Amino acid sequence: DAGKIEAGLATVKAVYDKQGFVQQTHTMSPELDAATQQAFFSIVVSEGQQYRMGTFTYEGLSASDGDDLTRRWRLAAGEVFDGSYVRTFMTREQARIQRPGGPLMTSEVSLDTAKGLAHVKLRPMDAESLR
Repeated sequence: DAGKIEAGLATVKAVYDKQGFVQQTHTMSPELDAATQQAFFSIVVSEGQQYRMGTFTYEGLSASDGDDLTRRWRLAAGEVFDGSYVRTFMTREQARIQRPGGPLMTSEVSLDTAKGLAHVKLRPMDAESLR
C-alpha cells in the first residue's frame, strides 16, 4: 500500500532530521517475488552532511519579544541540529510568535555547507508567502 510506504519514508526522514542530516536523500528499489506475489523494497539512505546549530535570530519583533523567544530556544550553538525542532518550537511558542496585531511570522533555516551549520531566523511572512 502506497500510504504505508510513504509513512515509512517519512519516519526515516524524521529520524535522520533529528540527527542533523537534514539534506538526506534515499533511493528505493522494488523487488517482485512472482511465486509469493509479494513486493519487497530496498531503501538506501544517503545521509549527506551532518549539521549543527548555528545562530537563532529574529526580525519584525520587538527586542523584548525576540529576546524572550531566544531564551526559549533550546538548541544551543554547536549542538547537533534537530530539523524537527523548528516545527515543534513554532507550534509550542505560537502565542508568543504570532502577537495580536503583529505580522504573520515564519521560520527560515539556512544551511552553511562550508561550516556545517544550520541558522534559524524568525521573520515576517512576505506578500508572496501569503498567497
